[in-house]
Amino acid sequence: MIHLTPRWRKKRPRWRNFLPSNIKQRTLGSIALEMAWVATGRLDAAAWYRTHDWDVAAGMLIIQESGGAGCHIMNGGKGEILACSAHSLHLLQPLRDCLEDHGASVGIVNEGTSR
Repeated sequence: MIHLTPRWRKKRPRWRNFLPSNIKQRTLGSIALEMAWVATGRLDAAAWYRTHDWDVAAGMLIIQESGGAGCHIMNGGKGEILACSAHSLHLLQPLRDCLEDHGASVGIVNEGTSR
């Protein structure tokens, strides 16, 4: 399951074409909860739009410590973040490639070392 905020879906509608048709999309309403779910593997990946550093700093650390990874998407919108759980790291590169194909510049924020 992947989490996409409503703003993300509106901002990047073509990006959704990359996702498998059977993937579930859900919005929980709490970045902290969504990041915790990514860290535990309950969510495979998540994307957020218009975040602030204080919204995501602890969550990205938890994701990193659990072996997951996160990306900051530059020249998109303010505070665009993408994260994958440790068991879904295989999704990260295709998602980054897709975003770059649509004009975004993607940089690694962190990568987990625990596996």
